[in-house]
Amino acid sequence: MKEYDEFLQAKKLYNDHKFEEALEKAYKLKNLNPNNGVIKLFIAKILIRLNKRHQAERIYQELLKTDSRNYALLEIGKGKVERQQLEEARECFNQLYDTDLENAGILWLAKIDKLEGKTDQAKRSLRSILNTSFGNEAYIELGNIALDEENFDKAEDYYSELYGTKDEDYGLLLLGRLEIRKGNYKKAKMHLSSILHTSRSNCAILELGRIAVLEGKIPKAKTYFKSLANTSEKYYAALELGKIDLMNGNIKEARRTFEMLLDTPASNVALFELARIDYENGDLEAAEEKYTKLLTTSSRNYALSEIKKLEKKKNNIHF
Repeated sequence: MKEYDEFLQAKKLYNDHKFEEALEKAYKLKNLNPNNGVIKLFIAKILIRLNKRHQAERIYQELLKTDSRNYALLEIGKGKVERQQLEEARECFNQLYDTDLENAGILWLAKIDKLEGKTDQAKRSLRSILNTSFGNEAYIELGNIALDEENFDKAEDYYSELYGTKDEDYGLLLLGRLEIRKGNYKKAKMHLSSILHTSRSNCAILELGRIAVLEGKIPKAKTYFKSLANTSEKYYAALELGKIDLMNGNIKEARRTFEMLLDTPASNVALFELARIDYENGDLEAAEEKYTKLLTTSSRNYALSEIKKLEKKKNNIHF
């Protein structure tokens, strides 16, 4: 019973985004239960949040030979999606049909379809699992598709389906981001302020800081971002501070910040910003090298778009 209570405490630390503390407690539990697949899966989950996916995937590979195989397949597939290895990811998720994780597999296959531009297929798959335990995640993905299509009313409808569920706070965060996209900062702040005392508070503060930047209230924005220095959002807050430096012409300081973020969860955006700096400075080769690295990440489409612009500029120079 004591060990179960310890596990619940570790999960609470995780839910509160105190990942290092959660990991320490989880490792202690693993030492007491070295063959417990649930604990190993939990450790891997924390490692991913700490941007240590390689360590996590070693655990998943071990679990492929155990009763936790399906969960390992699911997580391995997620990693492959992150690295844009979409066909290999499909193979992982397809193996989940007729298992207890079939709906999870359908959810992730829909995400792959979305990435490949097969939005109609993605929507059909997501709608097929709306009445399952993955319904909230399906509503979120349907909302994201609607947002990509700039169908803001439909996106709001989907995100609003999270009201009254365990994911209500996340729904409010998404609604806040939607209103930012629409330029309705007052309504965005209303949504975000409503979750300042929840587990989503750090994300809300980050978005409030971004609104302050958009409103030209830079000192206020900096206060928001600096308040996140010791939280789970510290890397993204540092990224935003780097963007402010860049905006103010402090290129050297901005570059230093972005370079410090290259081995963090914010690495893709940091690399993208470094490429932009190179591009603006006329170092097209360095910019292209950075964009090329992003082709194997979730930023692939943005990188492709920038590479096309870069090639066009090169051709104009040669002409």
